[in-house]
Amino acid sequence: MAYQHGITVTEVTSGARTLVDVATAVIGLVATATAPAGAATAALDAAFPLNRPALVTDIAAAIGVAGTTGTLRLALQAIADQARAPVVVVRVAAGADAAATNTAVIGGTVNGLKTGMQALLAAEAQLGIKPRILGCPGLDTQAVTTALVVVAQKLRGMAYASAIGADIAAATAYRGSFSARELMLICPDFIAFDTVASANATSFAVARALGMRARIDSDEGWHKTLSNVPVVGVVGLTKDIQFDVQDPNCEANLLNAQQVTALIRSGGGFRFWGSRTTIEPTSPFTFESRDPHRAGPHGYDRGRHDVGDRQAAVPKPRERHRRDDQRHAARDEERRADHRRHRLVRRGQEHRGDPQDRQGDDRLRLHAGPAARKPAAQPAHHRQLSRRLLRRLIATAFPTRT
Repeated sequence: MAYQHGITVTEVTSGARTLVDVATAVIGLVATATAPAGAATAALDAAFPLNRPALVTDIAAAIGVAGTTGTLRLALQAIADQARAPVVVVRVAAGADAAATNTAVIGGTVNGLKTGMQALLAAEAQLGIKPRILGCPGLDTQAVTTALVVVAQKLRGMAYASAIGADIAAATAYRGSFSARELMLICPDFIAFDTVASANATSFAVARALGMRARIDSDEGWHKTLSNVPVVGVVGLTKDIQFDVQDPNCEANLLNAQQVTALIRSGGGFRFWGSRTTIEPTSPFTFESRDPHRAGPHGYDRGRHDVGDRQAAVPKPRERHRRDDQRHAARDEERRADHRRHRLVRRGQEHRGDPQDRQGDDRLRLHAGPAARKPAAQPAHHRQLSRRLLRRLIATAFPTRT
């Protein structure tokens, strides 16, 4: 090595790398909208071209050009009441009947371009952002919800949809049409004041769930479900849902028992009540925010998506030492997430969650944080034997002088 009187810089290319945070609070919205002919229609078409993903970062400004009819304006207002988050909007044209509208919402591929909800799959390529919280408020028929689940699986996101039914029995029967850990069904809808109609009107609960989910992801993290969090901007419910936190047979808990999230009024406000997806209850992916390392019956879904995407952001190494570096980085991230109470715990450990996740039908032991385990009490004869052994060791090590 040549002599150098100065500074030598050595670049180290091995070692654990910090995993990159992945944006989970990005909403994907499919909606319809029309505006009066003229400048209003031109502004709508410019901001939200049909069947193309459009990124909204200023929701208040987007509401102003979202038209006067259709679902887009109401959905954006419901989201804005809950959070300020990026929204990927795909505007579709309403059909002549329900079947035609379903076709437009579900979409497909035309001349190499994706249409309808399929355009959400092109959002990352077109806009550089991937929607993870998906919904079609006001348009979520059974056919649309079924197709939305497929899109959510491809995007590793969560889909929210209405549990269609005139009453509790019909809503729970409708839930039997689905079995997906990426889907949460909600019943009924909210009522909010509509400034255009100057009267109270139906406000899509799904849209408010999208905003609530984005807000919780930003403020607390994906580990917290949307259950038992106050919903702002609403004045009532479209259906009466009886709720009593101590009654397992109240209507809200009957919906929860069938994996349908209910809307309730409790504690001086309106809330979502429930945290389960539509996967079968025996599945390890029961809850909305599943723990990626949990193998028991109380798994969570969004945790796996978050950790999986973080590791996917790191190039897959071929050399053994680089594989070890990546493994160490993943373990470091697990420790940091566990410290933040994101519940990335190893298999066999006790489930610890948010006390607000407690449901009458969940039968979970929940704690605000890691609980210290007391050591098992030692039998009296064992303690006496330990003392005698300790005295004998001391006597052997330090013999008494005479």
